[in-house]
Amino acid sequence: QQKTADILKYADDIYYSDRYDDDEHEYRHVSLPEGLRKYLPHPMRILTEAEWRGLGVRQSLGWVHFM
Repeated sequence: QQKTADILKYADDIYYSDRYDDDEHEYRHVSLPEGLRKYLPHPMRILTEAEWRGLGVRQSLGWVHFM
């Protein structure tokens, strides 16, 4: 499947920012390479954990996608 091949191809190009926090939460920005952006939903919305993990994003348990 093309999506699986693209995820493997671009896995090392996913950008993870350093972690930062406020009084309540810890944050991190994740940017997908152009080759994976075509798999994002249109219109853009908050992704479920299964969806962002399905794009090759690796985070420890407990992380939640927000915009």
